[in-house]
Parts: sequence; C-alpha cells; structure tokens
Amino acid sequence: MFDHLPSWEYPGKQGLGCNIVSNSDSANFLSFLRELRSDSVGSKLKVTVAVGLGPFVGANGTPMTNVSQFAPLVDHIGNFLTFDQPTPRQFTL
Repeated sequence: MFDHLPSWEYPGKQGLGCNIVSNSDSANFLSFLRELRSDSVGSKLKVTVAVGLGPFVGANGTPMTNVSQFAPLVDHIGNFLTFDQPTPRQFTL
C-alpha cells in the first residue's frame, strides 16, 4: 500500500548536491500541494512537511518572505531538517 511520497527537499535550494534546483521549485511545490488537495483521495491524506531552517526560495532566488499560502495545504510542519547545515567541525582541517 502506498502510504507516503518521497520528499521534495529544499525547494529552490541545493541540499546535499544531488537534487535538481529550479527557480520554479517553490511555485511548483505549491501547485503540487494545491492539486493534491483538490483530488478526492489527496484531500483525505495527512500531509506533513519537514522544512529547513530558512524559508523556501522564491523565483527571484531569495528567501520567500510570505509562505502563508502553504499553511492551509498541510496538516503538520514536522521536523526541521538540520542534517545539511554546516557545523564548526566541517570548517576545520
């Protein structure tokens, strides 16, 4: 039984270097959530989001100042993804 979708990490940002980045990432993610919620099955799913420390990146390449359009489309903002954040140890030789 299909019970989850793979993650869409860091819309508009590079994660560990293996994701494709587009200026349309955040807009596409929002469109995906809207379409999912408009579907008869998708509207019944529990949608959780794990986010990074900063907001999603907008089409202009800067952090979005208003992400409120995402709020009614998700049930829970789960964890903050901190495993990709630089640590002091990464900067020492």
